[in-house]
Amino acid sequence: MAAEHRFCSYPRNLALIAVATTALAFGASPSLAATGRVYVDAGHNVGAGHDFFGGTTPANGNNVGLGYSVMPNLTTASDNTGVGADALAANTTGDANVATGSSALASNTTGDRNLASGAVALEFNTTGSDNVASGEGALTSNTTASGNVANGSGALTSNTTGNANVAVGRAALSLNTGGSDNVASGDQALGSNTTGEGNVASGSNALLESTTGKDNVASGPEALFNNRTGDGNVASGINALGFNLTGDTNVGIGSQALMFNSTGSGNLALGSAAGQNLTSGSNNVEIANAGVAGESGAIRIGTIGTQRRAFLAGVSGTSLTGAAKPVLIKANGRLGTASSASALTGKAQAGSAERKLRAHVRRQDEEIRAQSRQIATQTKEIATLKREVAKLSRR
Repeated sequence: MAAEHRFCSYPRNLALIAVATTALAFGASPSLAATGRVYVDAGHNVGAGHDFFGGTTPANGNNVGLGYSVMPNLTTASDNTGVGADALAANTTGDANVATGSSALASNTTGDRNLASGAVALEFNTTGSDNVASGEGALTSNTTASGNVANGSGALTSNTTGNANVAVGRAALSLNTGGSDNVASGDQALGSNTTGEGNVASGSNALLESTTGKDNVASGPEALFNNRTGDGNVASGINALGFNLTGDTNVGIGSQALMFNSTGSGNLALGSAAGQNLTSGSNNVEIANAGVAGESGAIRIGTIGTQRRAFLAGVSGTSLTGAAKPVLIKANGRLGTASSASALTGKAQAGSAERKLRAHVRRQDEEIRAQSRQIATQTKEIATLKREVAKLSRR
């Protein structure tokens, strides 16, 4: 076996050896300290504990271990660091792994470039590479999946084959097994996801109940909270689309937007509590309006009694070519055009009114002409009277 006293010639491992030596010399009783040793070899492999590298000199170097039994199955692996009981215990040829914590990366055999920090983090990983697990139980069940990042106690703890997931927060993506390309940030975000892919959840309990849903985006506490299998939804705001179950391609932006929608699809709601009355309707557009339960294909903008004036650019001063219809508006704000029957009735009524108006104008014209004649006659009579008065004045 390599020498067990030459560690001073390797500056890169001084810190680790200093800690290990101090622990062995001063951190335990003399009887326990006597069982510990320090290992250093020419390949820059360093260990502090009871036994090292299975009793053989590793074929390659730069492995560092601290624990009772340091990497007992190591053969040709290099550049690994294992700190804690059974950390990297099964590793044989995996390179550039870092394991800190009891049983961290304990089952890893050939996986490379994994980072596990916390008790049982990446414990069952065997061949998966480029994973990062920080927190007790993070990525514990991962076996062959690669490119995952788990930061938080229990984050991605059930993942086995899902790749390229990012989980930040306690129990985030904790039940995910084979789903890939998910991003969960927040306590229990995407906590029930199993095989769903391409989801993004940001906020405590966001997309918590989603199991196989795909391509959903939830931003805000409990956004898309109850979603099960709905795909392609976007929810931004606390409780936005909170009770959606199977609805697809909905967009709810604002606190509690589309909160009670369960099976409706293709809805768009913008504003606080917008579309809150919708449950199963589809293809609605609700802007600053709560909507009407059960309806589909409706556009509602604003709230009666709140908005009292409406301005629409691009209408005034813009001429239309071809056939056109007048737009009518009901008292409840509904817009539409007149039906054919209504249009004919309207034309008939308009024609009758026009005839009556013309007749009235003719009568007034006749009266005006008669009055004009009377005025002319009276004017002549006044002139005659003036002449008579003038003659009398001369006498």
